[in-house]
Amino acid sequence: MQEFHLIDSNPYVISDTLWERILFTHETDNRVVKVLQVWTFKDDYIYVNSFGTTPDSYFGYIPTIYEIISGVKIYTKNITDIPSGNIKESIYRSQ
Repeated sequence: MQEFHLIDSNPYVISDTLWERILFTHETDNRVVKVLQVWTFKDDYIYVNSFGTTPDSYFGYIPTIYEIISGVKIYTKNITDIPSGNIKESIYRSQ
């Protein structure tokens, strides 16, 4: 990643789950991108959500980004309890 600059890094609680949240900028194709990224670990899985835009547009997206983030819930099941074998639908569901 070219020209990486960390702006902020803090823990963040979403739906009673502790996540890590970072805000950074980096350069790609001669353009600066501002990225908000959150991640957590649960049941041997890592869940990552990233939102990137131009620095000038970033604050306009904040309400939408936090609405999406605050609605994330992680549901896990034992893999043997999944009759259809569709693991993707059983691991993650956003409401």
